[in-house]
Amino acid sequence: GWMEGITIRRPRIATGVTPNDEILRIESGGRLDMFHCVFDNRGSVGNCVSVGSNAGGRWDNATINGGSKDKHGLFVEKNARVELIDVSFYGRSPLSSQSW
Repeated sequence: GWMEGITIRRPRIATGVTPNDEILRIESGGRLDMFHCVFDNRGSVGNCVSVGSNAGGRWDNATINGGSKDKHGLFVEKNARVELIDVSFYGRSPLSSQSW
């Protein structure tokens, strides 16, 4: 798939509900290319974006914000491939991958 110019943020943070699910998860074998997108997971306790095994994409000029204790802004599973071009990460634990 393809995304351009989209902002996705965690809704209703002020309610005190803190979901564990990712804002975006690319399942095993999936592909998502994106340009100029923002993912804002501040206030949640889960990963912001997860990329499943054998999934991937090309991400250009994106921002990933969020990552909490023991979770990450971007979590990349084994055998996934993501090309990151001018991608900014903010938050507690911005990037992680499973060991190969």
